[in-house]
Amino acid sequence: VLDAMDQAIGRVLDTLDEQGLADNTIVLFFSDNGGAVYATGGAYNVPLRGGKGDTFEGGIRVVSSIRWPAKIAAGSNIKSIMSVMDVFPTLAAAAEVKPLNTRKMDGRNMLDAVVENKHIQLKKNLMFTSETPIRGSFSFTAFNEEWKLVQQIKQGFLSADVINYLFKIGDDPYEYN
Repeated sequence: VLDAMDQAIGRVLDTLDEQGLADNTIVLFFSDNGGAVYATGGAYNVPLRGGKGDTFEGGIRVVSSIRWPAKIAAGSNIKSIMSVMDVFPTLAAAAEVKPLNTRKMDGRNMLDAVVENKHIQLKKNLMFTSETPIRGSFSFTAFNEEWKLVQQIKQGFLSADVINYLFKIGDDPYEYN
């Protein structure tokens, strides 16, 4: 499946090149969560802890790739924290399109981080909850540039046990300590 996906993406990129459209076409590839470690065949998120449904890094940190030859140097890396919520405002800015939404967006325009590799500081904590319902279990995370809190709640018929984990995420990205 991975090989078929790789070949299909390659055909799209080759076609953009052949048609002379690649330089000014943004191609963005990302996932919405880590792999499902509980599924048949499982996923392997190592060295990250956890997987889909968790709020540990293995469940929420994913690899992404963006290609825009006219603006982004090949091989560059974004050092800023970027969320899926930032994709729409960033692509709208890149296309020079003013969003017509009437409500404030949660995401940020990260174009300067993507194109110029400028660090864009988080203005508020990012928060996620577990998305996969596991009977009697729920998790929540809130993090900023320095700290990450993971809270796991295990619920029984007459009890709720809460476990808190606090990580200095820059020093401990794999959430061991």
